[in-house]
Amino acid sequence: MIGDVGFNSMYPQDVLFIDWRLLYHDYPQNNPNVKEALIDAGLYHGGLSVTFDTTDANTLRMIENGDTSTISYKFTITNHDKDNLYIIDPDKTGSDLFHWFTNGITFQNIATKKIYEPRWRKHVSPDSYDYWSPDWFIKLKSGNSIQRTVILKGYTHFPTGEYLFQFNYNSQVLGMKKEVREIEDGRYWLGPTRSNILVWNFKATDDSLYVDQKISGKYNHFPNEFLRITPTQQEFESKRR
Repeated sequence: MIGDVGFNSMYPQDVLFIDWRLLYHDYPQNNPNVKEALIDAGLYHGGLSVTFDTTDANTLRMIENGDTSTISYKFTITNHDKDNLYIIDPDKTGSDLFHWFTNGITFQNIATKKIYEPRWRKHVSPDSYDYWSPDWFIKLKSGNSIQRTVILKGYTHFPTGEYLFQFNYNSQVLGMKKEVREIEDGRYWLGPTRSNILVWNFKATDDSLYVDQKISGKYNHFPNEFLRITPTQQEFESKRR
């Protein structure tokens, strides 16, 4: 889908953003036909992947499960591009500003279809819509990976159940013209991109710091094929302009 002119207006004029804008779908640029066409045109870049590790007990943890719940999530970012990429680092921005650019993990209860997002998180924003700072970014060299753990408060109470979850990793786009993005030892990456799709088996207890939970691989049946993602605060504020 390229028809979302309002969303594309966020990006610099040399960038065309394509997306399904649907949750639990892969990005269209990962489609082999799209990839082959970009390679043939000399326009292909490997970009970033964002993944969760199903074997790591700290991938997803419930810190507090109350009227306003808090989770901790750990993800890996890998640079598949031939270029070094400068990417937004939550260790540098802090959790609140990081979640201006990305909405955090979105959950869907498989049985009830209810969506869980951090709607009551603390909202902070840059000094202006076009403002950005190199202090927010870290250089991720070609072929390298980093892991980050982020704590996010603002979800509703999670009952016992199975949840699909996925994470959108975004970046600043406003004010990032081509002459700004491309620098001597790499370029600033423009997002977003999505993580792998996983299932969280969660058992709520009276003491939410100690819960029985298990992370498993991609769920093969999409319970709601047309489930939409809530825009990040950055996207929401830009459209409101």
